[in-house]
Amino acid sequence: EGTVMKGLNVLKDGSDPVALADDQYPAWLWLLFEPKPDYSVAANRYSRSYMRHQSQMKIKTNALKK
Repeated sequence: EGTVMKGLNVLKDGSDPVALADDQYPAWLWLLFEPKPDYSVAANRYSRSYMRHQSQMKIKTNALKK
């Protein structure tokens, strides 16, 4: 019925899974393909999510310097 997805079988005696029709997958799955918001041009630079993102970026940068 759908496309056989070769190489995705993880069972020893199993067969490769077959993709379902798009309407049989949950709606949230398609939201994963939408681009993430750009925090550098956030409208509210003092929002909690922006400040948290900035903090995480500082931690990562400092970890790379060591």
